[in-house]
Amino acid sequence: MLLNCSACSSRYLVDPHVFRQGGRKVRCAKCAHVWFQEPPFDAPESGASPSLEPRAIPKGSNLPSVQNASTGGRNFLGWATLLLFIAGGLAIGFLARQQAITAWPPIERLYSAVGLAPELVGAGLEIRSVTSGRMLEGDSQWLVIKGEILNASRQVLDVPRLSGTLQNSAGQTVHGWFFVANEMRLLPGEIVVFKTRVKDPAPTADSVVVGFSRRD
Repeated sequence: MLLNCSACSSRYLVDPHVFRQGGRKVRCAKCAHVWFQEPPFDAPESGASPSLEPRAIPKGSNLPSVQNASTGGRNFLGWATLLLFIAGGLAIGFLARQQAITAWPPIERLYSAVGLAPELVGAGLEIRSVTSGRMLEGDSQWLVIKGEILNASRQVLDVPRLSGTLQNSAGQTVHGWFFVANEMRLLPGEIVVFKTRVKDPAPTADSVVVGFSRRD
């Protein structure tokens, strides 16, 4: 049954079953106009059940469509799960970026492209004045390497683990090892001296390279 408000022309679709006992006062939900609505001629008799056959809403009706609440809940849960999955993946990718680069170096370009490249190991620190010399100790020959680490930044920095590499004349690595400096934290402008040595270095060793290394 279609009701029309004479004051604002709003239209309402109602079940004629509500008028089975005669006319009644109705109020417009939009303008609050009140009028007495007579029952339709074909209103169901008292005690009769309204027809359960679905009918299309008349064109122009101002009644809103009703969304299935359970479907909306499932959609929300699905989107929430997807967003959590994406956020978790991004967090893992950010925290484990160094491990990912170590396992597959080409991926570093992708991290750099999105501004997530890991900070350079030893950023703000400078290794300088590296010298090396050989000495005999008993029946063994030792290669002694010395140098300095300068904190060239304006903040306190931790000193990473150091790595030493012996290379031949072709630039190939013939021996590598790790060591630590005497001080693990430097103030701005502070310098620490390091010393390391290698027992019986390879005869083909032609040069030594000292750098910073991440701790695994």
